[in-house]
Amino acid sequence: MGIFEETYGTTTSFFTGMNLGDGIMRHPVTLYEIGFLILIWIGLINLEKRHQLVEGGRFKIFMIAYLLFRFFLDFIKPHYTFNVGLSTIQIVCLIRLTYYYRYIFNPKKLQVNA
Repeated sequence: MGIFEETYGTTTSFFTGMNLGDGIMRHPVTLYEIGFLILIWIGLINLEKRHQLVEGGRFKIFMIAYLLFRFFLDFIKPHYTFNVGLSTIQIVCLIRLTYYYRYIFNPKKLQVNA
């Protein structure tokens, strides 16, 4: 019958697949997220060594990266899809990214004296 839980990934034959006890290999989305968060942490540390960010700049960069990550991660998770082909999380991510569009298209706004 399988496991009814929407926090695991969809079935996969990728080498990272994991068996949750029902014999079906699934994407370990939690591990993907942990890996992403470690990479964004390292990336932000290295970015701040090279550039002085405005107050709140680190948070804005984190939010942009995380919202993009979550948007794409949801494609490999079981979810309810609306008529537009996106899940609730994906729609929310796109809405929130519209707030940060001025930083996405003009990253110099995140630097001091840029």
